Amino acid sequence: CSNPPPSNGGSYCQGKDTATANCTGPLCVAVRSEEDIQLAPYIGLAVACVVFTLVAAIVFLLRQRKGRDHRMYDRANSEYQPEYLPEKDNKSYGVEPFEPDLTRGAIIPVSVPSCYEYPFSESGGVGAARYDGLQHSCSEHHYDVPDLRSANSHSLSSFTGSSVSCIEDRSCRSAFSLHGCSDIDCVGSSLITSAGGRISLPESGVSLSIPEGAIPKGSKEQMYVSVLRDDRHRPKLSDGMTQLSPVVLCGPASVALNKPVVLNIQHCASLKHGQWAISVWTSESPLDALPVWNKTVTLGEETINTSVFTQVDTSQVYLMMEQLNRVVLVGEPNVVVGRPPCVKLLRLAVFTPPLSLARTPHPSDHSVRVYALEDNMAALEGVVKVERKLGGCLADKPKSLLFQDGGASLSISLEDISPGWRCKPHTDYQEIPFSHVWNSNVNHLHCSFTLERAEQTTAGVSFRVLASQKGCQTHRQMFRIQADLSVDSSSSSLQVGMPPLVCRTVTSSSGCGSSITTCDNPTTPFRLNRTLRRQLSQCLNPPNARSNDWRMLAQRLNVDRYINYFATKASPTEHILDLWEARHREPTAVTDLVNILRVMGRSDAAALIEKQL
Repeated sequence: CSNPPPSNGGSYCQGKDTATANCTGPLCVAVRSEEDIQLAPYIGLAVACVVFTLVAAIVFLLRQRKGRDHRMYDRANSEYQPEYLPEKDNKSYGVEPFEPDLTRGAIIPVSVPSCYEYPFSESGGVGAARYDGLQHSCSEHHYDVPDLRSANSHSLSSFTGSSVSCIEDRSCRSAFSLHGCSDIDCVGSSLITSAGGRISLPESGVSLSIPEGAIPKGSKEQMYVSVLRDDRHRPKLSDGMTQLSPVVLCGPASVALNKPVVLNIQHCASLKHGQWAISVWTSESPLDALPVWNKTVTLGEETINTSVFTQVDTSQVYLMMEQLNRVVLVGEPNVVVGRPPCVKLLRLAVFTPPLSLARTPHPSDHSVRVYALEDNMAALEGVVKVERKLGGCLADKPKSLLFQDGGASLSISLEDISPGWRCKPHTDYQEIPFSHVWNSNVNHLHCSFTLERAEQTTAGVSFRVLASQKGCQTHRQMFRIQADLSVDSSSSSLQVGMPPLVCRTVTSSSGCGSSITTCDNPTTPFRLNRTLRRQLSQCLNPPNARSNDWRMLAQRLNVDRYINYFATKASPTEHILDLWEARHREPTAVTDLVNILRVMGRSDAAALIEKQL
């Protein structure tokens, strides 16, 4: 309308100056380039590839996470082998001020598949599974393993020389050398492999059980256990504390253990009297130095990182340890209003010189020594060996005496002395102060009496020894000593009250020969072989709705005082059976275990043991 502009009186066109429209018809004369037409499919294909790759990666990660072999779940499966799982691979977790109860935190499904309940069925119907065909356990055992390694571990050189035990009067000093020390009275030693073994000192009531898998596979360790009777090894205790066990050394300290060993010693605390605070003290000091004792654990104050589990029975204590060193049990009374005082058991023993020495042509003295010892075999054995060197005789069977906390001294007197003999003036009654008995620093605490023979024609001597805690006549002991001087019995009474010895070589499942002499009754160190223990662990490790798993087994075996210790282990059943092997050495132990499993309702586990018998 503007080109050419209107003329001759014309007007402008109506509407917009410019009009536009989409090119959808024949008016479109422009043609799209061929490159634009070919590029579009490639862009779409690239986007599709990227999307597909992302989806595939997400699916792969989800499947991998679902099938991942988590550490805290996998160690109870059918391939579990303790010797292949060293503790150094375990995680280390900090302990919160409030310690959770791991057993109550166990996840027990409401609907439990059949394989959780009884992975081994006696019936041959549907759902029955045999061990040979079972590849993976349906375990939900999910307790992680804390780091229990000691931060400070001192190396103790191992023995040199042959493996020898000191039974009767043979000395170990010629066979062993520990830092040049020569005060070790008796040592038991054996070469131990991953198959485990047991070292026993029967005269001292001490044994060391090394379970299968404790020593790494392919390794051999010369392990030993010894009772230290030198007074310098005793801990210096505060007032009120008292030593309850002998000082025991086991080693070598440098050995790396995959699982705890079990040390068995005797204690002298009367658990039915009063309330004891019992502690385990250990020392990592070199053997040739004065020991520096540290309180490792007090019963009832354990945490999941406590390195020692303590099982206290009536007269025995079993320590599951992962670090080998010197060990002693210490007690301290907890004074509670309205409860009786704590009581410690003493072993009283009366020794006299050989009667042949008393039978002389001239009047002579006849000494009587009364020992007040901790009531354990190791203390009595030490005194017997000392008296043997002095030529003394055990005049009567040793007897136990209840000695209670409270400050009263121990009184000992000689009475009813036969005619022809007399006690030196003012020496027929003696008292040992309470602190010397309760907090003693010596192993061979005793008092001496001297009898004078007034008539040469006297054919024999007799007297009574009365011992009691002052002011407490309800608990006292009396010894009746009668001796005929015409008969030489210098050697006949030395072993009165001592257990007979039937010696043979130590038993060890490693197959390695050992020259250690011991008196252990069982012919094999372990009653349950490796395959059977693995099968029992598969049965009892997984928690189930009936709770008749490893937790009930610990309860039935009376080792559930601190059950969280077993809950932190890779295989709780394995460790419970290790402790069972050490505690129950009686011939009927396996039968009793089968009966316990049947009472628990675990006929599948009982059938596994019966199949081996």
